[in-house]
Amino acid sequence: MKNSILIILFGILSVNLLHTQNNLLLSEVEMREIDGKTTYFLNGSKCDGFIYENYLNNSPKTKFQVSNGVRDGISEMYYSNGQLLEQITYKNGVKEGPYKEYYENGQLRGTTTYKNDKLEGPSEIYYENGTLMLKGEFRNDKQEGVTEEYFENGTIKLKGNYINNMKNGSFSVYYKNGNLNMSSTYIDDKLNGTSKKYYEDGQLMKIGAFKNDLKEGVFENYNKRGKLIMREFYKNDIKIKE
Repeated sequence: MKNSILIILFGILSVNLLHTQNNLLLSEVEMREIDGKTTYFLNGSKCDGFIYENYLNNSPKTKFQVSNGVRDGISEMYYSNGQLLEQITYKNGVKEGPYKEYYENGQLRGTTTYKNDKLEGPSEIYYENGTLMLKGEFRNDKQEGVTEEYFENGTIKLKGNYINNMKNGSFSVYYKNGNLNMSSTYIDDKLNGTSKKYYEDGQLMKIGAFKNDLKEGVFENYNKRGKLIMREFYKNDIKIKE
């Protein structure tokens, strides 16, 4: 009988120790930067299991998995109302896999993907009502390809192309009614070529050319009736005559 009680007590103690080792308060662990990675220690040893932090009302604030001292697995943060704020996956201390962020009402706010701690692949951002706000593409942590931005009513707001994180090609900005607001062309983040600005009803307002971000050549302004009201000439961004 005595041996049975000892066995039971030992079993309870073992479970409690295991629970303590696998679920650690963030305030109890030590953080060190080792080889560019945040590494978590408890009593001088690298942590394994889950590390968590709660709000004052005891609802979860953050919880993440660690292996050999570094984040490995799913990492989550929460709003004080218990709603998930963000979820991301780590592998051996670096971001690796899908990332999702949420509004406090539970609506998805954005989604993207990491590869070796860098943004990689499609990325989307949403309004709180669930409609798409922005979508684009990343390669090696840099914007690449077509980016589109939308008004909350779903109509297009902006469309342009990126190469190696720089604007390259045509960029168009729109009014809420769907009409073109402005069109321009970029080469390596600098305006090059003809740029046009329109009134909301579609009538041309301004037109001019740029070379390496500098005004070059004829610039014309029109009123809402389409009448030319001003013409200027530029050389290397300097007005030479009207």
